[in-house]
Amino acid sequence: MTRLLTVRPRTDARNTGVLVVFTALTNLADGVLKVALPLVATTLTTSPGMIAAVATVLTLPWLLTSLHVGVLVDRFDRRALLLAANLVRVATMVGAVAALLTGALSLPLLYAAAALMGVAEVVATTASVALVPSAVTPPGRERANAWMAGAETACGEFTGPFVGGVLVAVGAGLALGATGAVYVVGMLVLLFLVGRFAPNPGGERPVGSVHGRIGEGLAHLWRQPMLRGMALLLTVLCACWGAWL
Repeated sequence: MTRLLTVRPRTDARNTGVLVVFTALTNLADGVLKVALPLVATTLTTSPGMIAAVATVLTLPWLLTSLHVGVLVDRFDRRALLLAANLVRVATMVGAVAALLTGALSLPLLYAAAALMGVAEVVATTASVALVPSAVTPPGRERANAWMAGAETACGEFTGPFVGGVLVAVGAGLALGATGAVYVVGMLVLLFLVGRFAPNPGGERPVGSVHGRIGEGLAHLWRQPMLRGMALLLTVLCACWGAWL
């Protein structure tokens, strides 16, 4: 028992460190991308609407796919989903760099890349948050969540956009290539996680359709006064933030 008590805190510390580093790296890359892709669009068109559409397509998956991704995360191994999301990110960036260097990059291709990156971001962010309970014991979860939230804000909202602007000033290919390289490093970091991260370790098969599960989740949310109030409050706050931005 004593050995178990000494080993588990070490595992918690290790998994927390891995998740924080992964969150920092991927959000740094996401922050670079949010600036880099619209700036790349300025080399393809002078239309403000078409340039702004790149950022819209990049964030639209949060509105269109987040509930479906939530069901996905409830059914499959969370680390496997993180690895798959980063693999899609790397492949998309390789394709974008190749198109850019060969002169084949167009606005439709840029929109497609933004959509893929947006969906991958939804999957990665949702899976990483859902992974915490199986990676860290209850005493360490508050700390893990706090550090991950801090890394997300510092790298995704502050450092990433600044670095993205600097890299695009040097070269758009460098910005996109560096972003892909950071996602690769993030995949390697995930390999150091210790534990099992499937939602159903016993192998039980999920029941119910995807839309049925979404309906159950929304009904449960509405029946919980605290969760309902928080959801409505966040909706207002996010709308104000988006309007100001």
